[in-house]
Amino acid sequence: FINLKGQAQAFPNFSDQQSAATFEQENAQFGFSTDVVHDNNGGFYSIVGSPGSPGNSDTGKIILNHVDENGNKTVLAEGDESNVAGDRFGESVSICSGSGGVFFAVAAPGVSGNEGQVYYYSYTDALGVDTVTDLTAISPSANDYYGTKLQCLYHEDDEKVYIGVTDYSSTSNDVEFYLNSIDVTGTGDATNLATSTFTNG
Repeated sequence: FINLKGQAQAFPNFSDQQSAATFEQENAQFGFSTDVVHDNNGGFYSIVGSPGSPGNSDTGKIILNHVDENGNKTVLAEGDESNVAGDRFGESVSICSGSGGVFFAVAAPGVSGNEGQVYYYSYTDALGVDTVTDLTAISPSANDYYGTKLQCLYHEDDEKVYIGVTDYSSTSNDVEFYLNSIDVTGTGDATNLATSTFTNG
């Protein structure tokens, strides 16, 4: 990641100030996925996925923004994780916030022959974006598209982020749902709490 506010850090395959050139390309699918969360000061954070960028390579990128209470927008970070064509990083995104900072998850359902993967990050003004952990299906299989949909929620009482993730098997037409928890005060390791399978006919 390249963090565009606060202390810059080096993250894989992120380059500074490329949003206009990257996201405006044809078939970049900028805005394919979006999510917002309040900042407790009258503003909000937003995350926007562009799974087709650059061009129509389907590598994928995201951009993280902050809009203050007066409507002023600041680009905080942008980039991708794997830089592999077909991964579709940013096809689904989710963001939440709490006393420990801002937390967001980004899916790349095309990873490893469409097995899919979800990446989980934290953001603070002081440190910028930090890659915390990644999530995969318990038994990954080709064409499962793990991360087709996802949602994260910060729970103040136990200082954990809960992430719900679905995958869709194009082979069996089954849908699986995974509920994971991440302790934001500890190592950041993910724990799978539950898994449900919905069989199509």
